[in-house]
Amino acid sequence: MQNSQDEMMREVRSELQSSLSKGGQMTFDRDVVCEEISQFVFREGGHVVMTNRDEELSLLCTKAVTMADAWLMNCASEVEAVGQTKGNIVNYIEKTYGVHREMYVA
Repeated sequence: MQNSQDEMMREVRSELQSSLSKGGQMTFDRDVVCEEISQFVFREGGHVVMTNRDEELSLLCTKAVTMADAWLMNCASEVEAVGQTKGNIVNYIEKTYGVHREMYVA
């Protein structure tokens, strides 16, 4: 089961990388954004059994990409240096979803 979840995490991150490429010349660390968003969506969802894997993957990808798109539109431009990325995305998740980082990072 862990292999399946790891594979799903890779697929979600791949979707996120693609979505974040819309950020063009903005200054932020895509890997950090992918990590934070994917950890959040898997903590919130990600209860997968083999019978609902494809459905769950679709839901997780949709949620992750929606979060990334909203962050790009509303907050990414505030990142002036790559090192500010983590604080910015964590702040966005906390303010938007009311979940502190220690609650979604295992």
